[in-house]
Amino acid sequence: MVADPDQALTALVEERGQWLVRCAYLLTHDRELALDLTQDTLVQAWRAWEKVSAAEHPDRYLLRVMLNLHRSHYRRRRLPVVPLDGLELPAPDAVGRVDEYDAISTALGRLTERQRAVIVLRYWADYDDQVIAEVVGCRRTTVRSLAARGLAVLRTHLEEKP
Repeated sequence: MVADPDQALTALVEERGQWLVRCAYLLTHDRELALDLTQDTLVQAWRAWEKVSAAEHPDRYLLRVMLNLHRSHYRRRRLPVVPLDGLELPAPDAVGRVDEYDAISTALGRLTERQRAVIVLRYWADYDDQVIAEVVGCRRTTVRSLAARGLAVLRTHLEEKP
């Protein structure tokens, strides 16, 4: 990686920025929160660039930062979330048709924070259980349990749809 944090971070955003935003969206279930979460993650990465550049897997390091920021956001949030049903969804360019996108997005919203993180890391980031356990900060058996329960919720919700 490039030694200068500004240049290195710019290169990282050019290479992996879209992937990070998609991970953030799958975690937050909200376009604006995803963009904010990605920006906050990149700010933290810039501040700790020595650690990021020294990490064996910078993507995993960034995802760990993202998950920690996401958790702390939920702890601090005082205002209720107001559903904005009927408003235009973000473009489902890589997800599929709008109706499928809406069903999957709604189903992901029914998962707990940790279940959603495990599902996103397993099926979007394509990480194995050991890597997910390191990123989420739990044991491999917990990852498998969270994944199984999360998938059960997704199946139940998606099977309810016509």
